[in-house]
Amino acid sequence: ISTRGTGTDNKPFPSVAGIHLRIDGQDVSDKEVIDRWWSLNSPGLQAHVTLRYPASENTLLPEFSSGVLGILSWQGNKWGAPQGSGMGVHSGIGAVTINNASHFSNWIIASNSTTLPIELAYFNAKVSGNEVLLSWATASEINNSFFTVERSTDGINYNPIQQVNGAGNSTTLLTYGVTDKNPIDGLSYYRLKQTDFDGKFTFSEVEVVHYSSILSDLITINDASPNPFDDHFVVSFSTPQVQDIEFLLMNSSGQIIKKENIHSHEGTNQYTYTDAAGLNKGIYFINLLCKDKKLTKKIIKN
Repeated sequence: ISTRGTGTDNKPFPSVAGIHLRIDGQDVSDKEVIDRWWSLNSPGLQAHVTLRYPASENTLLPEFSSGVLGILSWQGNKWGAPQGSGMGVHSGIGAVTINNASHFSNWIIASNSTTLPIELAYFNAKVSGNEVLLSWATASEINNSFFTVERSTDGINYNPIQQVNGAGNSTTLLTYGVTDKNPIDGLSYYRLKQTDFDGKFTFSEVEVVHYSSILSDLITINDASPNPFDDHFVVSFSTPQVQDIEFLLMNSSGQIIKKENIHSHEGTNQYTYTDAAGLNKGIYFINLLCKDKKLTKKIIKN
């Protein structure tokens, strides 16, 4: 297995005779294809495969960039029909999954959408006491059968934890929510799987939370807002007693942007972060540390 990023025109192509990026007679190299190639070679194997790409490589046309994506496999003289499913992302890491794949060659991720099955307004996960609250809303739904909330401890292998019926068809804002009453200690990754009546499915972006059964008695993050933020945000957290809390703001690479000690009081506390350094747009992580335990909250800079 090998992979490499490319320019927005997906060049250079792999060294394969006759390979191209024309689908139905149209050149889609700079319009409908993620800027990355994958090469897989595993004769006789059948497997579930997930391809991942950074959001910066999603240079699809606006009408496709947030839509449903599929995996296309080079068949020797043409591209096969799109297989698998995933959603285009504009921040973080995107993923497209194909089940029971058996034809391994040069692969690409391309648009496989004319109409989105749902328009997801948001998907959030946050720790509340000894539970994780998951909430989401749709601005519209088309042929939407049900949602499945999935959880992972490594961000790769997911297991379903709850299923919620969809509305079928809707053009109004609808809100949903479930509670993970048995969260796992440490980092957990949550995603939303949406399944159509015909069995096709898509995934939301991933939400990451840090839960500690010990820490839940020491400190709780109530909120961080506004999220996304422009020049500042406020973290609201609760502690059962007066204690010292360490605030850390980190970027997606793990680099510490801000570090400060907070002397908290019993009950609800607030800490205001002001972006004096002019942070780049993207995903950041708020960390509150107490007695060698840590809570994490994701926040996005506009």
